[in-house]
Amino acid sequence: MDPDNYVAYDNLAEAYTGLNRLEEAKAILNSALQRKIGGLFPHFYLSLIAVAQGDRATQEREDALLKGDAQRELNLASRDASLAAYRGQLKQARELFMRASQMALGLDLKESAAAAIADEAVTEADFGYRAEAARGATAALAVSRTADVVYSAARTLALAGEANEAETLIVELGKRRPKDVGVHSVEVPEVKAINEINRGNPTKAIELLETATPYDGGFWFGVRYTRGKAYLRAGNGDKAAEEFQKVLALRNWLWALSYTSPRMSLPELGLARAYALQGDKAKSRMAYQDFFALWKDADPDIPVLKEAKAEYAKLK
Repeated sequence: MDPDNYVAYDNLAEAYTGLNRLEEAKAILNSALQRKIGGLFPHFYLSLIAVAQGDRATQEREDALLKGDAQRELNLASRDASLAAYRGQLKQARELFMRASQMALGLDLKESAAAAIADEAVTEADFGYRAEAARGATAALAVSRTADVVYSAARTLALAGEANEAETLIVELGKRRPKDVGVHSVEVPEVKAINEINRGNPTKAIELLETATPYDGGFWFGVRYTRGKAYLRAGNGDKAAEEFQKVLALRNWLWALSYTSPRMSLPELGLARAYALQGDKAKSRMAYQDFFALWKDADPDIPVLKEAKAEYAKLK
């Protein structure tokens, strides 16, 4: 490893994190700080590891070192918005996503502003707020139409039941990126699969997602969640449980903010439903309880939470 190249430290720390060797990742990042390499980035990643370990004191100490740097403060606002959503604290998340978008606009970072709006919109969709999700997707596109924003908006609109709009966007993205493997093997099929799930065609959705299989172990972990939902709708509890377990196994992938991604809070609920399909009430109850523990401070009126409580009550 080049001792003066921060990218090398970053890559090695990421590798250790993915292996759940967090102490070694921290040691790599602290070594970069000692060599005064990477500026404030090591502090941001050390803060993320502290989030993963539930070490609030270290998180606050690292966060304090980032204050005064506008870009890093924007990163913190975005992280905190996602973390609040991950815990089901959607009202707080909405405020933080708005703050992040406003901060980004103040820095003339339109793509970052649109990303914050899009992140809130897809969270609204995943949590069951369809109308709010659709409005947010449209608002994000009004700020920027980068490939990432278009994909996020298309996925959001599909989840919100706006199939035609979602299809139009994802087809547009495919035409813009004709040689992009990720777009054509993962993003386009996922949006189309969500539409098929909503139409009551889970088998078709599963077929569409086959092309994503080689790529769903990292950045596109959400595809596994979508596939799990398709198996649930198809009545296949075994396959659904397998997919949701694979998603949970990726929680250590911090560089995708897996610990704070709102979607990462939902696999336990998927598992609970999968175990119920299998007829294993004991495992199902435990998975529901894990979800409720994660969302112990969640806003009580979130549709997906209300659905989960009603399903859990029927298991008793």
